[in-house]
Amino acid sequence: MCPRHDQFIVPSMAIRVVDRAIQSFGAEGISQDTFLAGAAAGSARPYVFALFRAKDGALWYGTSDGLYKTLPGAAAALVKVEAISFQVTSIHDDGRGYLWLAGRAPGVTRFRIEETKGVLFLDQLRRKLGDDKFLTLMSDYFAANTTKTVTAQSFPVAFEFTEPADGPAYSVSDMRGRLGTAVIVYGTQREAGANRYAAEQLQAAYLNQFESIVPIYKDFEVSDDLLAHKDVVFIGRPESNNALAGWSQKLGLDYEAAVFKVENHTYAGEREALAWAAKNPQDAGHMVLVLAGNDALRTVKLATAQRFDQTPYVVTGAAAVDPGAARPGRRPR
Repeated sequence: MCPRHDQFIVPSMAIRVVDRAIQSFGAEGISQDTFLAGAAAGSARPYVFALFRAKDGALWYGTSDGLYKTLPGAAAALVKVEAISFQVTSIHDDGRGYLWLAGRAPGVTRFRIEETKGVLFLDQLRRKLGDDKFLTLMSDYFAANTTKTVTAQSFPVAFEFTEPADGPAYSVSDMRGRLGTAVIVYGTQREAGANRYAAEQLQAAYLNQFESIVPIYKDFEVSDDLLAHKDVVFIGRPESNNALAGWSQKLGLDYEAAVFKVENHTYAGEREALAWAAKNPQDAGHMVLVLAGNDALRTVKLATAQRFDQTPYVVTGAAAVDPGAARPGRRPR
């Protein structure tokens, strides 16, 4: 700092980088949610270039830090594929058990999907059992099979993957790139004032950050035909939003009253909320984003938080509890 003039001395390159980031992305260009700011702080999360859903239901992410995968039924947990360390900008499945990965270097690489399934299965099992039980299981299996040739059939836990329905996969953050065909639909059956406020705040955020005007509709103003070829943001849980209630089953959304379930966990706390991304059931080329809280305040906070998570859903609030362990509207003790 120059004490006489109260000015900072900054390298000209840094000024150009920050200026271009702001010119391209507005304030988001230097926010902590984006790669640039995180890289400067040395704590950046990988930047996602490509997203691909395989036939086994797993999501593959091509990132600035290599290749990542999420397992079926555990879409929020990223697992890094250590064999791939270069930037992956494109992913293609050739239908014969190989993924073709493109990147700036080394160019195009063929990657065999089957070789990672064992590692990913064990990671899924570890998260399901917990570290202590998993370590005990693996230690006992190792002790019983030392010097022996083992197979997947000899492992004490069945090796299984579920096949989901075909169709494109979307993440919570994808909506910001689809604002040209987006609409916001808020619920009026309950908590109408809060839902409307949340919708208006979200609309204003889209306008300020992305210079896109996204129209707002009340739930009784829309029809399947109107929403058929749109990217739809639903504000409010199904019991407050009739339009969302009509689509919940098609979206795979399990939300009854003020209780929602995700991956066999029940979320019934009044401070919990869900951001849920899915394909538009009328047109899989478009997406749906549900922003809903178990109470009005949680809906507003979620809608104004501007989540940029690159996962199919985000749960905010208290930790999950086992199914049936909580009552609607009460926090489990």
